[in-house]
Amino acid sequence: MHRLMLADGTILRTDAPVLPTRDGLFVDAGQVPVPLKGYARVGATGIIGAFNALEDGGAVNGVVRARDVEGLKGERFAVYEHFSQRLVVADPNQAIPTQLGPDTPALFVVVPIEKGFAPLGLIDKYISPRTIRSQKIAGNKLTVELAEGGRFGAYMDGAPKSVTVDGVSAPPIMRDSWIQLEVDNRVPKPHTVEITR
Repeated sequence: MHRLMLADGTILRTDAPVLPTRDGLFVDAGQVPVPLKGYARVGATGIIGAFNALEDGGAVNGVVRARDVEGLKGERFAVYEHFSQRLVVADPNQAIPTQLGPDTPALFVVVPIEKGFAPLGLIDKYISPRTIRSQKIAGNKLTVELAEGGRFGAYMDGAPKSVTVDGVSAPPIMRDSWIQLEVDNRVPKPHTVEITR
């Protein structure tokens, strides 16, 4: 349950219920070996769920695109898959292959890259963008206020010059050109992360 809520019991929800993606409206994912996909918005970001609903229990293959999230604005996106912890930078139409074994899900967070930054929020939560209380980009600095501590993730163009948590220098973990940062969660409270490039 901890992946679905904050320490104070707040449930992390999307802005509205999940809707089917357009490319799956007239496809029976129980009979055709393609993922059953749905999307929702969290502010200016998107969430895409992909599921293997094939009745015969085989694997399915398909693609996910940033444009699957209708109304999402941007030219470049950081697309993060929660379970594999894989991040891809993609344009709205770029096909991101996904293969799902029997009864296997995938969960994608789609964040527009703005001025070289794309904060994902606390990536140990399913709806990670909802863990961001506020964010601001000023010049080469991204400032994010998080609802609480945990594993923070963000994409940025290039390597950071400095990273701080609540004003104290914090060494990030660089993974495939994106940043992970362990933010103290022993006491549930908001934290401010600043990344300068």
